[in-house]
Amino acid sequence: MALLLVLVCVRFPRPSTTTELDTSWPAVLGYAYEKQLQFGSDIVSTYGPLGFFTSGAFLVHSIWLWLLLQILLCYGVAVGICFVAWRMRFAWRVLFLAVFILVPATIPWAADTLLIEMGLLCWGVLCWVESGRRLWISALSLTGLAVVGALSKFTLVTAAVLTIAVVACDLVVRGRQRLGAGVVLGFIFGWLAGWLLLGQRLSGVVRFFSSTLGVSSGFNAAMGVEEVSWISGFCVIGLAVVAVLLRVLSVSLPDRKHDGMRRGLCFLWLGGLLFLDWKCGFVRADESHAILFLGYVPMIGLALESLPVEGELARLWGRTAAVACGLAALFMLQYFFPVFLRKTAVRPVALLVENASALLHPAKYAQEMLEALKAGQTAARLDKLTAVIGRARVDVFGQEQAYALLNNLDYHPRPVFQSFFAYSRRLDELNDAFYHSKEAPEFVLFKLAPIDERFPPLEDAFVLRTLLANYRLVEREGSFLLFRRSGSSEARLKLVREGEVRPGDRIELENNGDENVWLEIDLRPGLLGRLRQFIYKPPEVRLCVWNGKESQRTQFRAPAPMLNAGFLASPLVLANADVVALCDKSPAARPSAYAVELAPGAEMFWPRTFRFRIYQINNKLGEPRPSPD
Repeated sequence: MALLLVLVCVRFPRPSTTTELDTSWPAVLGYAYEKQLQFGSDIVSTYGPLGFFTSGAFLVHSIWLWLLLQILLCYGVAVGICFVAWRMRFAWRVLFLAVFILVPATIPWAADTLLIEMGLLCWGVLCWVESGRRLWISALSLTGLAVVGALSKFTLVTAAVLTIAVVACDLVVRGRQRLGAGVVLGFIFGWLAGWLLLGQRLSGVVRFFSSTLGVSSGFNAAMGVEEVSWISGFCVIGLAVVAVLLRVLSVSLPDRKHDGMRRGLCFLWLGGLLFLDWKCGFVRADESHAILFLGYVPMIGLALESLPVEGELARLWGRTAAVACGLAALFMLQYFFPVFLRKTAVRPVALLVENASALLHPAKYAQEMLEALKAGQTAARLDKLTAVIGRARVDVFGQEQAYALLNNLDYHPRPVFQSFFAYSRRLDELNDAFYHSKEAPEFVLFKLAPIDERFPPLEDAFVLRTLLANYRLVEREGSFLLFRRSGSSEARLKLVREGEVRPGDRIELENNGDENVWLEIDLRPGLLGRLRQFIYKPPEVRLCVWNGKESQRTQFRAPAPMLNAGFLASPLVLANADVVALCDKSPAARPSAYAVELAPGAEMFWPRTFRFRIYQINNKLGEPRPSPD
């Protein structure tokens, strides 16, 4: 059965044949692995040095190693799933495996993340209920899987640390102190060994965790969208918590030592996993993230069937809550994403056939992937820009870094390599420091294309300011502008006005005339807002811009951390065309005012007033393009 699950679960790498946001970041992670870039300094992301593996990055020179590691990971998780299923009665065993095959196993996006979460859950449950040699096997498997997860992604670091810590505490309570200590030490030293084997320096560990924590906390504050109702998600997780509580309160654990404490630890662990998955799925409640949550939560409810329970009544109520949780999740999947469930009926068979073919004919698979890579390179060709750049260093402003890689340019990414997740002052400063260092790129492929209807100058705001001050527009092709470095001056800001306003009040800029203006809006949540942000996410904030006339008012999404860091307020730069006009010395649009507007009913989460600061930028912005010969 485990081998069958592997054929369904395994995700063989596919080359990037497109250049969009969600295909660019895995390509950069693969590039970082091949070039031995240091995570935490050269690369700052929510992913770790093994992120290329779990993101499905296609590496031409490591394809066979990737295939082997993917099969080993899937088999290790599949064995844990089968061992948990084997502890159930036949009908529940079939249901557990069927739901896994039809929902979590068929999710194409972030499949390895969900797979590792399932492995931590199943091997963790086995550590709770097994004894003797099986307990040692379960503890060893859990430790190895936790190491892989913790090297891959910050979300998995949190889940792995929680699981290892709670399982180790339970082993100590059971009188298995040596095994508990072995689990903790094995996880720590295994992670350090993996870190070094992946080409990372030991001195960079602290910096990696501090920077990754900054990116993850910023994600919670800045990346929220709500395509799926949080109320329905809250109902699902509420049912899951009830199912966990009913099962844990009546569970009959081996060794019969300190049952109350062990049940408390078990509830803490499972509740923590649910909370982490809730945050992952509903901070950014788009289709991709919500499906991960809705695919994982039912599996927790069903996995609880493997726990031995004292009393049939407790078993009945636990089963009822678990089934209700699963049905609610499936209903949400059908309601919000009708196509998803329809595809799940045929996708397992398609995956089985596709993966079996790749395993039986690996050379053919490799050849097909290389041909697909060449097709992607052809589609992404930038002949004019490539001829200008040559072998000089280049970075990509925006979200489409795959263009640099597919055109075989000498790509030197800034630490926060995609503009959309430079969403705090600290991350902005990291990127800006890179552009003022000796590693600064000679050329920059530029495309101003924000996500989530954000105000464009908010994304990578410091780098945008530096580009306009220190780089010259030299060429354009397709949707890209090409900038070349022409200076290295620091931003020279002069405070001209500051004050306090209420949400909705105008921050006037009319008196600033044709000056270049930098605006910082110090909007931070109050006590209730911080509590909401911890449990869920902050309410949406919008920035209103008046471009000249009173009636010309436009709204954009504007995450509070980005407003705090500051942005180019004047001239108004909303698209590539505005940047070209600025560099050609055409009349620039000068906004007359800005205002921050809160979502209806969200006033309680923010202070009544907030401060703003208006600076004059004394640097010259937008050097003219050289005239053609």
